[in-house]
Amino acid sequence: MDFQLLSQGRKPHIRSKTPTQIAYEPDMYTMDTNLPYGYNKLSKVRPYVIEQDIFWRYEKEYPFIIQTIRNRNPLGREQAEMFIYSLISIKLRNKFILDPEKQKALLKNVMAEGKEDMIEKSMVLYPDMTREEKLVTIGDVEQKIGNSDEFVKGANLSALLERETGKRAIIMDIATKLINCQWKIIESDFSTLFITTDNPGYCLDSQSQPYNTKFDDCTFVFPLTPMLCLIISDKANDFAYQQNPTYKPLIYQPGNAELITAINNTGTRFCNRYILSQTKQTLNSMLAFFSLLKAT
Repeated sequence: MDFQLLSQGRKPHIRSKTPTQIAYEPDMYTMDTNLPYGYNKLSKVRPYVIEQDIFWRYEKEYPFIIQTIRNRNPLGREQAEMFIYSLISIKLRNKFILDPEKQKALLKNVMAEGKEDMIEKSMVLYPDMTREEKLVTIGDVEQKIGNSDEFVKGANLSALLERETGKRAIIMDIATKLINCQWKIIESDFSTLFITTDNPGYCLDSQSQPYNTKFDDCTFVFPLTPMLCLIISDKANDFAYQQNPTYKPLIYQPGNAELITAINNTGTRFCNRYILSQTKQTLNSMLAFFSLLKAT
């Protein structure tokens, strides 16, 4: 279902599609040779290194991990580490937070707020430059950021490559934190099914406020299949795993229609465009819910 049409006040058609029809975008992670100056080091990297060497590891192991969960078996330590790392990676590289216009605005704001700090630090590095010359230089950079999608793409690709190959602290810290918490698997009671979107998963803070990514004071919710949803609260330590990290235990709990519907509705807040379900009935129920909200 095309949620973008719904947000525009139009009724979307529910159509059957294959995963490749909605989950594929050509050259999204390709290391282009025409990236702007400043990212020329990326031109020395193989064009498809991200897809072939990094994401392939997740795609190869993910089906086996899901089958292990379906069979109600504990995950081995390496499986669990790979699994949670891949889910966090999915969130951090999703288009929801990689929108060029959002990122250009954010970069410009950061530069504007830190302009005086940059000038002060540059006094040591470039003592021969006047304040006016430094302001002109910073202004030129701001202009390039404001007008260049390629500049943003270069920044995204560079950060993603460093994050995935260099094990940067941000993703490792989140993974280490969440793997030491209890992992609950909510199982559908067949009254309704879990949906997913083109930006699956979200976080709830202690006040039940939803966020796309907020891994502090959070409950991480991630639908895995139409029947299963992973929920991790950073308030619930997994003492059994901490004492014996050979296997990651999973706690299975039944989920009724009310719980699953609440999870589904919150998940739609962060979709880029598409809402996906195994059955048309589930999407028709959601469409009726959104129509009712609009009417009230």
